[in-house]
Amino acid sequence: MINTISPLEFVNNKLTAKILRQLQDPISICSGNLPEWCRLLVYSCPFLFAYESRVMFLQMTSFGVARAMTV
Repeated sequence: MINTISPLEFVNNKLTAKILRQLQDPISICSGNLPEWCRLLVYSCPFLFAYESRVMFLQMTSFGVARAMTV
């Protein structure tokens, strides 16, 4: 019998909340001035964040300021 680990066990709720707080700051989003650790963690360790949080991060950082403000 193989024990499998659920992907949800890897999600870190505190880091997810911290990233979401960073994304709520419109000045840092508009200026593209998010802390570097946000980008590094989301891209190098995506399993730490819930899917919805990763999608929101992508939409708010990759598609320009106009798209970030409509999300």
